[in-house]
Amino acid sequence: MRFWNDPFKYSYKGLVRFDLVPKFNSTLKIVKKGGITIYDLGKLDIAKIYELNDRSPECGVGVSALHSAREDLAGFQPSAACRFAQKLKKKFGENITLIRGKGFLKDNWGDIFFEDLKRCGINLEVISPEEFIIDSKNKTIYLFGDYRKEGPAEFTEQFMEYIKNYPREKIFNSLPNEHGYISDKRLLFPKGIFYWDNLVGDNRVLNSKAIKFGLEKQNNLVLKPFLGSSGGDIFMGRLFSSQEWKEILESYCYLGEGKYGLFEACWLPKLKLPPFGEYAIDINPTFWAEGDCLEYLYTISRIDEWNRYWKQGVINVAKGGGFIGTLIDYLNNALKNVLNLL
Repeated sequence: MRFWNDPFKYSYKGLVRFDLVPKFNSTLKIVKKGGITIYDLGKLDIAKIYELNDRSPECGVGVSALHSAREDLAGFQPSAACRFAQKLKKKFGENITLIRGKGFLKDNWGDIFFEDLKRCGINLEVISPEEFIIDSKNKTIYLFGDYRKEGPAEFTEQFMEYIKNYPREKIFNSLPNEHGYISDKRLLFPKGIFYWDNLVGDNRVLNSKAIKFGLEKQNNLVLKPFLGSSGGDIFMGRLFSSQEWKEILESYCYLGEGKYGLFEACWLPKLKLPPFGEYAIDINPTFWAEGDCLEYLYTISRIDEWNRYWKQGVINVAKGGGFIGTLIDYLNNALKNVLNLL
């Protein structure tokens, strides 16, 4: 993936998930097999990349929770935790110390995910940051949670300062850079690569020069923080009057010039699935990343009721975004071709 060589070469180590806008054939085929209704959406293509999630994407945790609740699904879907465990064992061995940050999502679903890692051959020790500081000798650690100097964080700044002196080869996730974070949504900016530019859209830093652009393109823009997550602090231009939108842009530019971006809206397609209703669906491949190398692990597909998605503008498992749905055991040729060009 050529694009990946630029920002993360020889530095990033962790899990990365791309959130993609799918493009389906306009004609929906409905097939009945053995009393089961199958909705054939035809050949899959990818229209846009609308988000990038790194460090500890919640998708694998969600799959473990889903499989725990629905054992019938676990029987024929591959395990995200097991694929992750295979990579951990190959790189670091079986003994892993997981330092658990404090977060609602992780508190509710984490234990199930940790048990899946153990079942898949990881000798997993789960401890708190405070416990790690007391006894941190020669442990291979996996930081499970987010850290930001500004905004919601699951690790304290004091703890992150402490582990800066820990041997990097013993840490699965990369540590925050001098700006306080590993990566941000600037990765979704155009890079002068034609195909990449088409996938990420016309995205810009919110500053005084960009306000005119923001006003002209209001209905097709989303304002969001570069270091945000879980759909927080996001404003969709189409939901506001011209005056309200102008005031939002000016206030957020004033409060933190360079901390927010204007992103071209990448709306998910509307799927009519009779007799159930209308839905939105996205496709999310997750990779094991190390330096400039990305190795595919699995893909999650999420689905939500169209009206709820259109109102919120996000599909988010932490905020009731439908099913953290299906674990897909393959990538079709269309998706492979897209990812090979990045």
